[in-house]
Amino acid sequence: MSETHKRACAWYTSDDDTRAGVPFTLDGVSFAHRHRSLVLGAVAIHTTSESLTAVHEFGHALSSYTNGTITDLYLDSPEALNNRRGRPIPKAPAPFRVYNGITIGIDRTRDGLGYPEDWQSYHAELNAPAFPAIMDNYWQAPHGASIACEHDTITRQFLLDRIRAKMSR
Repeated sequence: MSETHKRACAWYTSDDDTRAGVPFTLDGVSFAHRHRSLVLGAVAIHTTSESLTAVHEFGHALSSYTNGTITDLYLDSPEALNNRRGRPIPKAPAPFRVYNGITIGIDRTRDGLGYPEDWQSYHAELNAPAFPAIMDNYWQAPHGASIACEHDTITRQFLLDRIRAKMSR
């Protein structure tokens, strides 16, 4: 156990894109939740980690370099499955994304945390709008309420679909 390095981290999965998988579309582009991986996603968590850290890092590790990355939402992150970039944030009825034919809305208020003025990022609508998303700063949830945090709509569906694809191989 390190006394100086306590931050958790994860690596995305490297899918084997030459092998079979369950197809899906993202904004009209075809991808697949591959049954096999070249390199499995990995998580490093300090023994003192608390709260939703394991679930948060698992989200990164289960995502894929070539078939959809899930990024941190507490930073002005690059474009990813769960993160878009641009200002102004598009107005309704513009979707965040269209995943497998399902239109995902935009979280215009960043789960009550607010988007910093200098950010270009914006996120998908939430399943639990009163709480930060798991990939966002869930530590900002009301005291003791981080357990009520959930993944946003696209992240939850994407991760469930990837798990189902892995289980069905």
